[in-house]
Amino acid sequence: IFEGKILPVSIRLAIPLLISNFLMFLYVFIDMFFISQIDTSSTIYLSGSGLVFPLFFVFFALGIGINVGVSALVARGIGEKNEKIVSFAADTGLLIFVIVALLTLLFGFLFGEGIVNLLAGDALSKDAITQGYNYYIYLLPGLVIILLMYVLAGVLQGEGLMKYVAQASMLAFILNISLDPLLIFTFKMGIGGAGLATTISYFVSTMYLVLIFLKKKSAIHISWNILNAKKLLMKEIFYIGSPQSLGILSVTVMYIFLNNIASSLGDIEMTSWSICFRADRILLLPLTALSAATLTMVGQNYGRNNIQRIKDIEKVNIKFGVILVIVLAAIYNLGAPAIFKFMSKIPKVIELAVMQVRIVSLTYIGIIVAYVISAVFQGTGKPLPVLIIQIFRMGVFVIPLAYLLVYTFNLGIYGLFISLAGGNILLLVISLIWSFFHLKKLKFSKIEDA
Repeated sequence: IFEGKILPVSIRLAIPLLISNFLMFLYVFIDMFFISQIDTSSTIYLSGSGLVFPLFFVFFALGIGINVGVSALVARGIGEKNEKIVSFAADTGLLIFVIVALLTLLFGFLFGEGIVNLLAGDALSKDAITQGYNYYIYLLPGLVIILLMYVLAGVLQGEGLMKYVAQASMLAFILNISLDPLLIFTFKMGIGGAGLATTISYFVSTMYLVLIFLKKKSAIHISWNILNAKKLLMKEIFYIGSPQSLGILSVTVMYIFLNNIASSLGDIEMTSWSICFRADRILLLPLTALSAATLTMVGQNYGRNNIQRIKDIEKVNIKFGVILVIVLAAIYNLGAPAIFKFMSKIPKVIELAVMQVRIVSLTYIGIIVAYVISAVFQGTGKPLPVLIIQIFRMGVFVIPLAYLLVYTFNLGIYGLFISLAGGNILLLVISLIWSFFHLKKLKFSKIEDA
């Protein structure tokens, strides 16, 4: 991490996270499949689980923020050779987990029915809401456990031990696909069995990460004493991680506006937009893994005051990321017709989805450049640009342009494609310019003594 060739280290760190991200991606689809098989003639089970899914995404965003904050702090502490900071960072992450967990469980169970009804709105049937609540009750403890998993994963990522995170994800995945049919059908728990399977899977995989530390496979000592948490480090974790969480949530909210535009154009357009959005997630998996690897490398080198090394890491990983996107986009373009034929039998839906890939996929170059640069900002203790750039991209550019092209210039669904592609290009330009000035004036700043 501190010397030698950069690219092999980036790849070594990124591959376990790529595996972990891919398993998380499959996790959702497998759950949906088993839930759909409870009664293939009814929509209430998928509707009920879909009702609760936004909560899953909220916890995912919150977990990622905590993960990034802990990871950046641990990496910088390792770079500074400050064992006290590293240990206290882990204990501080645990305190954050305990606070959020207690509040979530208290309010989650006390006001569960109200929360589910709020998410349901007025149009959903009572049966679907009932199934959604049943799923929610069994899933809620699992959502809380995910946060602890992200804290421990953040410590390991900051140290560069991504392989254990991948192993925990693999364990959760195997348990989930084994427990889903057992609990749903054999024990006749229905949709509640799917929620319980997720909770058990994440509990076991989190305990696996706990054992990693107890068996001292990590060089970082965790005292498991939340009284060792430090106010300064808690502020630092929130400062670094909260823009990441808010960025994810803000982009999600803004995508709701784009979905509304697509749905206003008709069922064909909405269907093509939806299936392409899901398929695009595959393209993002290696990009997020490379970003996480960059954060570890930059954080540790910033702690060591290796400013030139940070600049080299950014340059190498951006170049690699761009090549990666070009290759993946080419494969995606070639395979798009076959992929979408598998997802839909309607020719017009397939045609529009393929056209979206043709227009947008290569502009994911802007996404990977922004991801790598965001990791550099976070690793050097400057996380706010991550949030500002995302909000500007979607709120100030993409959404207004989409409304203009779709409704004023009557470009239909193509207006959405062009807006999204334009937003990715804008993301590329803004990120590069901001990064240039950031690295130009970057100076080492030691973590204050805890």
